Parts: sequence; structure tokens; C-alpha cells
Amino acid sequence: MRIYDDIYPTVPSPLDFLTCKLYLGFKENGGHGVKGFAIDKDEPKKCNECLNEGLETPLEPLNKFVPLYPEPKTVDVDKREEMHITIDPKTGRTRTGDLFSYTVIESGQYFMGTIEIENWDDFVNLCGIDDSQGAVSFELRIGKASSRGYGLGQVWLNEADTQITFLGKPIEKRINLTQPITMTLITDTILVDRWGRFYSTLNKEILEQILGVEVEEVFNTYVKTKNIDGFNAHLGLPKWRDCAIAAGSSIGFKIKDVESNNEIIERFKELEERGIGLRRNEGFGRVAFNHPLYDKNKDVSVRINLPEYMRVSRREEKIKNFERRWHNYLTENLKGDTFSQDEWRAVSRWLRENSKMAIDDIIGMFRDFHRPEKIIDMVASKQPHREKKIFLNDESKGKYGQDLLMKVFEELSNKLKNENDTIREYLKTRAIEMLADYIESLREVEE
Repeated sequence: MRIYDDIYPTVPSPLDFLTCKLYLGFKENGGHGVKGFAIDKDEPKKCNECLNEGLETPLEPLNKFVPLYPEPKTVDVDKREEMHITIDPKTGRTRTGDLFSYTVIESGQYFMGTIEIENWDDFVNLCGIDDSQGAVSFELRIGKASSRGYGLGQVWLNEADTQITFLGKPIEKRINLTQPITMTLITDTILVDRWGRFYSTLNKEILEQILGVEVEEVFNTYVKTKNIDGFNAHLGLPKWRDCAIAAGSSIGFKIKDVESNNEIIERFKELEERGIGLRRNEGFGRVAFNHPLYDKNKDVSVRINLPEYMRVSRREEKIKNFERRWHNYLTENLKGDTFSQDEWRAVSRWLRENSKMAIDDIIGMFRDFHRPEKIIDMVASKQPHREKKIFLNDESKGKYGQDLLMKVFEELSNKLKNENDTIREYLKTRAIEMLADYIESLREVEE
């Protein structure tokens, strides 16, 4: 989750985080509240807030991403669906009925993960990464349709303590062995028995195998399973399908004979560092004990400040920032009574009406401003009797205004060079409209 120039890690909400089906989410966000019930035997079946209003609304898992942020929030991955057609290479036309869609991840989002590297020099040499400047950043294309412009991402490698990044604070500050404990799966986890059969649940027996200690009681278990598929591009064959317990699954329990298990904290710490189950080197099997989410992220501060080159603006933010910078530029460079003559009102109107015209074409039109009849043509004046005074000759303010506008359009062209095609046209049109309005505002002040 990004707030200004900082990002906060997020984790899948535990499955025991239940909320009202009708008014989902935290009370701070307008919902009826969220509570974890892994260590609470008395799980209600209905929303208490709705019962007070005479409604019977069931509870359901939150099923969101929750950031390690002091204020309760939820986060979703922004997606959109795009429709595409198939072109017949022989005819160059669309094939009838061949319509398909992509579900794409919106740009401007941040995804965090961890890489454990034993030898940094070998790693940068293998990947061809230049680390001479200290900070390591490079571009990477991922996913399908990369040749059509999809999947471009900026990667930033930053050294961090993985135990703090996604867990908020050290385990010693999260666990009291005399109290009930919650184990939550941060990532999908593949567990098997001694015969290689997949576990599809968590219970006291399985928990004791994982922890290596005797469990006195299991309070509640919240588990969801999923299949993990894969494909071997070299062989052209699908990989073996694994059955995993999904991220967010949780279990509440209490340890027996705590006094005889003085090393249990170290054991828990090792499990959080190494993970459990199979394919841990691929990111499966990450767990957390008493994750700070259950305590509303109390005393947690894991914000990561983004360097300048990683601060990607969303479309709305980009537009707002561009308008602010462009307004400041116009204010600083277009001053005084430069546009006080009546003809500039017509030029301002022409600019607004032709704001979608290419910048090069507009510059070409302004080069002909030394001819007074050209002004009349541009603004489509229907008053031939008007005196065609030459207000753009070298001695008048008109010529100065013409040169000034040429510089403005050149500056606009430079500002739009690094923008992508999707937003460049909109920003160009908006900038010309703002220019037209600003010229008119200068005239109003002069009058």
C-alpha cells in the first residue's frame, strides 16, 4: 500500500478475520467491524451490529489484503479486463467469432517480495545487474503479451530484514507462551504426511509435528485449500499438481507444559525464518505467530521510503501534478500586458477550439502570425470591415507575444516526451485549454 512517497507491506487477511456480509470492513472505513476468532471459542454466527438493528446478517471472511499500517485499512489489487480480436494473417482481417479477453493488472501498483541471496557478487554477475551506483534498479517485463507493451516493471532491490518487513516486529514482542497463540499462513503452504499425501487441514496432530512440542488445546481452525499448477516450458508438459493450504489459513492453540519448553521461542523464530512444508525456496510455507494484525498493528512501523525513480503516479495523480506544474509555468512566464490587445481574445478562442490539434501543427500556424490576414483566417472572423491592423509586427507587443507562445509550445512538447501514449494526448489537450484560459484571464485583469 502506498501513502505519499512511502509504501507499507501487506499480507493476506487471516481467514478467521470475519466481518459482516452486508457491511464489510473495519468500522473506521464504514463497515461493521473485523475481528479474529482463531482463539475465540464463542464465534458468533451473525453480525452483532445488524442484530441490534433487527437484521440477521451472517459473517464471512474479510478476504482482502491488510497493510502493516497503524490505521485499519484493506487493499485490493486493481485489475481490468481488455477485449481482443484475432487477425487472420492471410486476409489481414478479423476472424469471425475469435474474440478473447485479458485480465490485466493495472499499472502504478507496487508488489513486494523477498529474495535470499548468499553471494551478492555471484547474483549480480548472473543477472547482469550494475550495482556500481549503490542502489540496484532495473526494468523487467513479466507475463504475457510483453511484445505488445504489457508487463513492463521497474525492479528495486533493497536490503531489509525479512522478519520485520512482513511480520512487523520481533517474535519476542509478539508471543506470551502462557497465553493462546495464533499461527497464520502468510503464503500458500504445501504440507505432506510421511507417505507424501497432501494435508488439506490443520489439527492438533499436524500442529504438534510442525512445532515439535505438545499442544494442550486447539481452539479454532480456519482452512482453505487450493491447487498449485505449473508448466515446464522446456519439456512442454505440465508440472505435478500440488494441493496447498491457502495463505490466510489460521489456527489458534495453547501449548502444554510451557515451563519445560524454554526453547520454544527459538523454535518459533526458526519456523518463521525457514518456513514449513515443501517448496520453501519458491516462497511457499511462510508462517507467522501472533501476527500484529490481531493487535491492530500496535507499535508497528515498517514503512519503506521510495526513491525518486520508483515513485510512479497513478493517472489521477499524474494529471493533477501536471496541471499544477503547468499552471506554475504559465504564471511565471506569461505576465504583464503582453496579451492586452483585442486580437488575442480571438486567438485564445481559436486555441480552445483546436486544443486537440498536434503541437507541431499549432506551431506551424503561429509562424504565419506576421500576416494579419492569417489571424482573421484562423479565428474565422466574419467581419471583413474590421481594420486589419498589423499587431504582430516587430515593434508591437504582438510580435513579443508570438515569440513567447512559440517558447510555451516548445516547453509543452518537451514536458510530454516522457509520457506514455495513453495519457500524452489528454495532457496535451488539457495544457492547451489551460493556456487559452490563462491568456483570457490576463486580458480580464488588464481590462
